[in-house]
Amino acid sequence: MCSALTAICKLISPDLINAVLPRTLELLTHPKELVRKKAVMALDRYLQLDPGRDGPLAGVDLDRHLRQALCDKASACAIVICWELVTGSFCTQSEPAEQEHDNICMVSLSMSCCLQDPSVMSAALCALQEAIQTDPKPYKNLIPSFVSILKQVNLTTTLCDMLALCSVQDTHSVS
Repeated sequence: MCSALTAICKLISPDLINAVLPRTLELLTHPKELVRKKAVMALDRYLQLDPGRDGPLAGVDLDRHLRQALCDKASACAIVICWELVTGSFCTQSEPAEQEHDNICMVSLSMSCCLQDPSVMSAALCALQEAIQTDPKPYKNLIPSFVSILKQVNLTTTLCDMLALCSVQDTHSVS
């Protein structure tokens, strides 16, 4: 799938968009994040080839699909985990030995959160940026989403920085 979508991005011409568009739209719901990302990148390429949407994309609502890609399930999951870690939702009252185990679980969970790849969301942002540069008015209602994404990225970066700092301090304190 990924190779085919990559080839589409490089080789497609405007007259072939209608032949591959339905399958590309189906792949936006694929279980693998990389396939969803490549499908969004293909949609971006289609928009580059028909920016006025008066050719092969006439009547196709790509905006709806790009807006959905902004809220990709894997990206959102990572941010929720980070938020719960920062707000302390995972904290429990337990014995010291259990508390140490909980802390280790929280660190490993938060590190996996920091390693989460929000690539579908970022691909959608790239495609939407080009569409917004063409005509910004239809996208004003996305401003709260863009602000939320910025906050999520900042939250994740801050959390990763805090965890890295804690890890460095822990290794220096071991004697």
